[in-house]
Amino acid sequence: MKISKSDAKTIYSLVLVIIIFLVSSYFIQKNISFFEGYLGDNVSSMVTYAVIEFLASLFAPINTFPLIPLASNLWGWPLASVLTFIGWFAGALLAFIIARKFGSRVVARFAPVMEVKRLESLISNKNRFWSIVVIRILLPLDILSYAFGLFSKIPFSEYALATAISIIPHALLISYIGSLDFKYQLIGASLLIIILFTTWSIVYPKFKRSLYKK
Repeated sequence: MKISKSDAKTIYSLVLVIIIFLVSSYFIQKNISFFEGYLGDNVSSMVTYAVIEFLASLFAPINTFPLIPLASNLWGWPLASVLTFIGWFAGALLAFIIARKFGSRVVARFAPVMEVKRLESLISNKNRFWSIVVIRILLPLDILSYAFGLFSKIPFSEYALATAISIIPHALLISYIGSLDFKYQLIGASLLIIILFTTWSIVYPKFKRSLYKK
């Protein structure tokens, strides 16, 4: 199935993020003793990391994926995944509230509004809970939170649960990959890129039809 220009742009952006993640991970693993000396296991470093992830979720399109290998190698991937989830989840909730209560004029201070509006076509008020879960898993973009706040009719509690369900796998997987030896990360990244193209060209269109059908 042919991939649309907007979908292709999204895929290429995600591939670029994966490449940057690999470069960052390689550098961190080669210099981990340096980072351990300055950051170590102190609580303030962990809190700072979670706050950075939180702020990045608000101020799109800032991407902090390259920091995750640092957290995984410093504190272990289980704790890194918890800290990452806390930051992402809190940011996603606040972004939704900002969009829902204050509209696009205020959203423009945090994210590119035209990019947010481009996502409106992905949002359905039918099967809304699972549409959020599926879209967030397939499209891990922070600006989705603003789009859901602006264009969906989903209640906050339902949005929060759907967001948590969709963020947890990402936080666990990326934190775990960030802790692996670089050679295994290369293998995983290659597989992930193949999965991305397969998902967006074959799986996602089928999901979209089933979620949005009347």
